Amino acid sequence: MNFGSGGYAHNTELVGIHQPGLYGSCAMSGSTGDFMSIAADAGAGMGALGTAWRTQVVLEEALENHAIGLGAFVLPGDSMVVVNKYGKRIVNEKINYNDRTELHFVFDPVAKEYPNQCQFMIFDERTLDGFGGAFPLPNGQSHPFLIQGATLAELTTNITARLQKHRSEIGSFTLSPYFTATLRETVARFNGYAKSGRDEEFGRGLHAYDRDWPATFSSMRKGTAQPVNPRPNVTMHPLAEWGRITRSSSPPVRSARAAVRRPTSTRRCSMPTTARFPVSRRRATARPAYRGRRITEPDTRSVLRSPSAKSPARTRQASITKAETATAEGALADCDRGAAARRVLFDDGVSRPSPPPRLPRRRGAHSRPWRQAKSRKIRRQTL
Repeated sequence: MNFGSGGYAHNTELVGIHQPGLYGSCAMSGSTGDFMSIAADAGAGMGALGTAWRTQVVLEEALENHAIGLGAFVLPGDSMVVVNKYGKRIVNEKINYNDRTELHFVFDPVAKEYPNQCQFMIFDERTLDGFGGAFPLPNGQSHPFLIQGATLAELTTNITARLQKHRSEIGSFTLSPYFTATLRETVARFNGYAKSGRDEEFGRGLHAYDRDWPATFSSMRKGTAQPVNPRPNVTMHPLAEWGRITRSSSPPVRSARAAVRRPTSTRRCSMPTTARFPVSRRRATARPAYRGRRITEPDTRSVLRSPSAKSPARTRQASITKAETATAEGALADCDRGAAARRVLFDDGVSRPSPPPRLPRRRGAHSRPWRQAKSRKIRRQTL
């Protein structure tokens, strides 16, 4: 005879015996496995008590109350990635929630650690504003479980401090010293995948599940100012390195936020992180990124490639007036050997003629007739 008695997620004694670790549960509070004790006293055998269907939850929410209302069944947002303690992506963020929790148990026998014990969900202003309110994203710009930093380095420091605060619950887990640098590389790589529409690492958006479940359970909220994702893969959108415009007189400001998350039925945790990078109006509309740097172009109508805070490869069409064109053409007439004139573009947008280019030295015997004649004379003497 078989009996199905339900779960025991809220029985801490049974959880400690049969589960590797449990931080909260969204099961009903009466799920304490009472019949298991009754059956055991009667001599009944037990089976498959170590299995579970797990999901991820906010760590600090689970620490406040073991019985929580909701788990992170679907991670919302398209400009979003999940990374481990080293700042590396470890999963297709859109796969089913139980499979995502399995990664928390991965053990590194060389480093003697669980590198994915805590995971961090990195997202920008687009995801926070466009998908806010879809768990675990807060419905607003602030939340007790969010961690904020003016830079990624400061955010790393603040996350480390938050982890230290919960050391008794998560043990000695801490971020890698290279977390910030690796995270920058991870975001840059993901942005490339989002632009091409193909996730070369984890195949995000490849399966119908990745696309249909988020569209059903964590779609963009009504009233958001964020546009619909125009990218070929709707599950991915580049994370913004520079965000919304703030004060017109302020310098560029970088900020980021984070919230602590953890799987429900595992001993691991996840920390969703938002990264907001506002930029001032002056920086966004007026000048190239590096003040005082001169950029030399070979033609007066060429495209200016300006290293900018948003993207080193971003291009802007260089525009010049008729007077500037005449100045450049005058410089062309003054150049020696009929070489094409070059112009120097300054950060103030003015085009000025540069000095005539210095021609490179020609190399080779054909450029030195006297050496050829001397060589022929030597050969005649030899003969």
